[in-house]
Amino acid sequence: MQEAVFHLAFPDETAAGKSQFASSLGDHLRGIDPMVKLEILRENPESQDAGTILSIVLSAPSVVLAVRTIAAWVTRNNQAKVDITTRTGTIVVRGLESSDVPKAIEALQGVLRSR
Repeated sequence: MQEAVFHLAFPDETAAGKSQFASSLGDHLRGIDPMVKLEILRENPESQDAGTILSIVLSAPSVVLAVRTIAAWVTRNNQAKVDITTRTGTIVVRGLESSDVPKAIEALQGVLRSR
């Protein structure tokens, strides 16, 4: 089964804000599919923080739901900037309005198709 791996980072936040955003978005993503593999990683393995990078591994059928969940979360947290890194590159998502969600979904799906 084909899998997609995303690493989500929150570059404009403090360490505490990054950790809070990673946890909040992780909670939303856990609800889409029980098979989602989710882990919160540390930017710096030497640090004491709880982790600030959200790593998710999704099976192909879950990708669309995950992309919609990420876009909806960013819309609700419109001050958040999220860098989404895949094997083929990085997409920066920030300040989404609800009207921007379809474009964000299309962009993220485009990155996945180019793998």
